[in-house]
Formats: sequence, C-alpha cells, structure tokens
Amino acid sequence: MPTLYIMCGLPFSGKTYLARELAKHLGIETFSYDELWCTVKAKENRDAPWDELCGVAEDKIRMALSSGKSIIYDTLNDTAGNREKLRRVASEATGKAMLVYSETPMSVILERRQANLSSKQRHDVAEDNFQKAIAHFEPPLPSENATVYRPNEDLSEWLRRFKHT
Repeated sequence: MPTLYIMCGLPFSGKTYLARELAKHLGIETFSYDELWCTVKAKENRDAPWDELCGVAEDKIRMALSSGKSIIYDTLNDTAGNREKLRRVASEATGKAMLVYSETPMSVILERRQANLSSKQRHDVAEDNFQKAIAHFEPPLPSENATVYRPNEDLSEWLRRFKHT
C-alpha cells in the first residue's frame, strides 16, 4: 500500500536531512513545504499564504498515493491536528500514513541554528517564526505511533530497522 511519510519536528531538528536519507533508502520522492514556497515565490514573485501551500501539498500527496507511489512530506507538521489532516488525505487516496519524528534536544537545535548563521547551509528561520514554532509545536502523542529518530542514533542502523517497521 502506498505510504505518506509525515516528517515532524522543530526547525533545525534534522527533518530535511532525515527525509532525504529516508527517501534514498526507500527509493521514493520527498518534497517540502519550503520547496513549494520557493517555487511560488520564484514563479509568481509573491508570498503564498500557508493554507494555499498546504492545499498544494495535499494535492501532490493525493496524486502520488492515488498512482500507487509512496512519498515523504517534509515540514514541521507541528500539531496533532495538522498530522491528522494528512492522515485523512492519505486514507482518502487509498494510502496509509506513517509519522516520522525527528526528536532533537533544544540544545542541539540551538547549536545547529547558530552554526547555520555562519555556514548558510540552509535558509535561516526568522527569530519570531522560530519562537512561534517552538511555542506551537506539539510533540507526537503516543496514539500517533510515531517512528522516532534521535540525533545520537546511528542513522544507517536506524534506516536498516526502519525498513522492517
């Protein structure tokens, strides 16, 4: 059954890196909210509203799952309600959903963010948006059955086990 892998975690928690590695491991496509935002910005020279981009993401997920393809969606997925909505989208498209939580200590997140200010390896998150993300983030509930990755884990071992999840 095609699967929607819902990435979940705070900014700088390693979600995007984990999503890319998971995509390589499973041989499937990954896409992110940030990519959608950048595409609209480049093509239409405007900032698309959050709900508009969520609709675009949901359409992309429906298309993939309906055609029998699994896909990874990389964004904060910061609330149980947002994650549940994505589960419904997957179910309606005759797929299933799996939550992947990048559980990273705040000290590591802050170190990564600080290092990124110099390296510019990825776009920065404005301070107000960063604080909002922290304030609004709801870690997955036990009932969400998240598969958890922590940065102190060996990624290749985690991926090996993941295949059997």
